[in-house]
Amino acid sequence: MHPLLQKKIMEQVHPPGNYVIDAALYYELGLDKIAEVTILVKAPLSEIKKRMCSQYTPRDFQQRTRFQHPPKKPDYVIYNHSLQKTRQETFAIIKILSRK
Repeated sequence: MHPLLQKKIMEQVHPPGNYVIDAALYYELGLDKIAEVTILVKAPLSEIKKRMCSQYTPRDFQQRTRFQHPPKKPDYVIYNHSLQKTRQETFAIIKILSRK
């Protein structure tokens, strides 16, 4: 779907290692095929709108989010309601993953 973007990401994740890929088009770019672990960061739509309103018009926001599909079966979910809780959940997941 987005071959140039997909190629760029694939170049960045080589050599093998630990990477964080922030991608709204996760499945569309085929990133699920290269990821060992999928973490979904989730926030209420109202909060997302509030955060993006300074950068996008309501129409742009609707167009950007219309084709975004969250991972169907993420390994972990972080609920992004507040910075403190998000940090706690993130560090808990990092701790779990560092044991593997």
